[in-house]
Amino acid sequence: MEKKIKRKDDSKSVKPSNVELSHIFLKKNHMDNYINYNLKEGYKENKDVYKNDMIDLQMKQLIEHLYELKMKLEKEKKKEKKEKKEKKEKYISSNNSSNEKKKCMSIKKRRSGTDEKNNYNKLIIPKNNQNMKYVPELIKAIDIYKNKHTEEQRNRMDTEEKYEEMIRNLKKKHINEINEIKNNILEDVNLLIQKYRTISLKLLNITNKKEIEKKKITEICVNACKQFEDDIKDKAKISMEEYKSHIMYSVNKIKEEKENIEKKMRFMQKQHEEEKKNFTDQKESILSKHKIKEEQSLNKKLQSERFLEKRNIINGLYSKVDVQIKNYEENIIRVFHAILTKHDIKMDVKELSSYIKNAMYKYYKDEQIDISRHNEGKPEEDKINYAFTCTNN
Repeated sequence: MEKKIKRKDDSKSVKPSNVELSHIFLKKNHMDNYINYNLKEGYKENKDVYKNDMIDLQMKQLIEHLYELKMKLEKEKKKEKKEKKEKKEKYISSNNSSNEKKKCMSIKKRRSGTDEKNNYNKLIIPKNNQNMKYVPELIKAIDIYKNKHTEEQRNRMDTEEKYEEMIRNLKKKHINEINEIKNNILEDVNLLIQKYRTISLKLLNITNKKEIEKKKITEICVNACKQFEDDIKDKAKISMEEYKSHIMYSVNKIKEEKENIEKKMRFMQKQHEEEKKNFTDQKESILSKHKIKEEQSLNKKLQSERFLEKRNIINGLYSKVDVQIKNYEENIIRVFHAILTKHDIKMDVKELSSYIKNAMYKYYKDEQIDISRHNEGKPEEDKINYAFTCTNN
């Protein structure tokens, strides 16, 4: 029954082992092998989870396993205490029964002695003189055998008591040794738990430091991006002012040309009217009309050419600004990648660029909304189009 109960207790534990706990904890090599074996088993069972946080999982599993061992040893101690109590009770009951048996035996011996004495007293002495000679010798022999029998019984009882005392002492020694081993094992387990707790605390401190470093790096990246945005905005403002001044100059020129053309048109109309009045010929009037149409077509061509020139200038400015922005972004990403490699933080260029892009998108989301609102209801020429773009190179 005890063996079956032990097997059930072992089945409750997560990772049973074939080696006894006393052999594991007494020798250092066995202890290291036992820990490494349990760690490997835990890694095989939870391979996907270890990819994210390998160290934390290993420490948790080891601490849980050590707590389970501690609980097992405490249970075994309790069982042994119960067994000791039961043995004491049995021993007391057996002593009581043995004392009762001894009393019964002594009573029987006394009765048998009295019976023998009575029988001895009741010996029928024959009347023949020849048999009377052998009676005292027989009585002496009977007394000798009685004495020998009593001495043998005493010796037997003494030896039995000695052996019982020896067995008791051996049992006590054995129980004390087992208790000492268990106490040593429990102390070792507590020490191991304390060690692994300190290790886990150190690992937590390391992870916290790494998180603080990551936060610092993100702050540096955000500040650099802000500076970059400010530089781009300043450059864009300067370029837009230059472009506005250039456009204003061209618009003023176009206005002057329009005024001149209108003056000419008025003058031509006056001339045409005068010619109509002066000349009655239809041919000359047709020629003047043709001239006016040609001048109107020339004006339209000039306006379209000016508009195309203006558009080409704007597109050229936008392309230059985009090229400068892309070059600036690539340089920033390279600088950040070099900083991360110096701090022993492994990160691809793609991941870094996407991380910066997401951070800037979250940070400047409201500004993009304001720009889109500002651009509503404006023509495509006057719209503001600039944003932070990330390279995947």
